[in-house]
Amino acid sequence: MKQDQDQDQDKKTGLATKIATGAIVAGVTALPMAANAAASLDFTGASAELDGAKTAIVGIIGVLIVIGGIVLGWNTFRRSAH
Repeated sequence: MKQDQDQDQDKKTGLATKIATGAIVAGVTALPMAANAAASLDFTGASAELDGAKTAIVGIIGVLIVIGGIVLGWNTFRRSAH
């Protein structure tokens, strides 16, 4: 019984290793193609959009930090009032 479980575990480990190896090979193969494509494309419009998105995300994070500070201050105020 234990031997069957060990064999099943070995099969699962072997399959996971084969899948991981295949994924690595596919990624390494696709990498040069993506690098060559990036050299020929113009991303000036996309970079302006990304800068705008970055500004929006920083603003949202700032608002969340301020709201978190207000909630923390309110909880501290309520605890100290008792």
